Amino acid sequence: MRKNFKKYLMGLLKLKHSHADPITGEPSMKEALKCSGCGYRVAKAEAVYNKRRREHPEEFVYKKPE
Repeated sequence: MRKNFKKYLMGLLKLKHSHADPITGEPSMKEALKCSGCGYRVAKAEAVYNKRRREHPEEFVYKKPE
């Protein structure tokens, strides 16, 4: 994955506030999707990632370091 694309996605996923799972207390993307303010950003990041994955699958192939 290209470094600038990864930075863009991480910027989209930087949410305004935390969303903890009510049972475990761990951060949860599922809870973030339910939020009216953060749900849009998470959905947009997912759509951008899926589109990039369909158009450029060669960028997502793991290359073993030599």
